Amino acid sequence: MFRHLVDYEDKAFWEANPYFYIYTPDGQELKYHIYSMGQVVDTSDTYLTEFNSQEEYQNFLNMTKEVSLYDTGVEVTTGDTIVTLSTCTSASDEHRFVVRGVRVWEDSAQ
Repeated sequence: MFRHLVDYEDKAFWEANPYFYIYTPDGQELKYHIYSMGQVVDTSDTYLTEFNSQEEYQNFLNMTKEVSLYDTGVEVTTGDTIVTLSTCTSASDEHRFVVRGVRVWEDSAQ
């Protein structure tokens, strides 16, 4: 479904396409600024969703930026909403390519 996510290996592609959008069934349009991308192992901490403290969550966010293929300059904090998109790669059955975005905009079509 997301096989073209690997296009983000090329920084020029990110520069031309720094956002992705999610359209919900109830008419919302959510805009996300891509802040991190790269290959991970399917058992990595990149898939964590629960944290015991704000500090632990900030450490997670810092890790997602540190493992990015390149620095996008996009900031992300514990007060932000993030989404991780993930797809298989040809590297191995255990590897995934992930693109992470921070929500920057929401529009309700009502």
